[in-house]
Amino acid sequence: ETRDRLTNILNTNPQHAPIIVAISQTKLFEIQKELSKIAETLNTQARQTSDYTEKIKLYTLSLNLHPKVQTKYNMGYCFQQLGELSKAQTTYQQIIAENPNLPLTQTRKQLAALELK
Repeated sequence: ETRDRLTNILNTNPQHAPIIVAISQTKLFEIQKELSKIAETLNTQARQTSDYTEKIKLYTLSLNLHPKVQTKYNMGYCFQQLGELSKAQTTYQQIIAENPNLPLTQTRKQLAALELK
């Protein structure tokens, strides 16, 4: 419905396009900010529990809302603690592949240790 209204406005008043784009970008930024806050709350909850399976669930939700390298690393560490070494290894490999310009020293150390097993 909103899309139809915006399309109608743009079709009848194309001069309003820059205003609509600016409003849309502002709203998108607000939504991203809110998702980031929710993700950080989930990360905090994950850090506060000692149940690694629960941590993984919380980190997964957080990553779906606002992907961060540290969150993914924490999830890999949880897999490692649960003995799910192939999942840990895959997670660390993904981090390195997705972030080729970051040093990721700790991630590389964890991955190297897993590859020795």
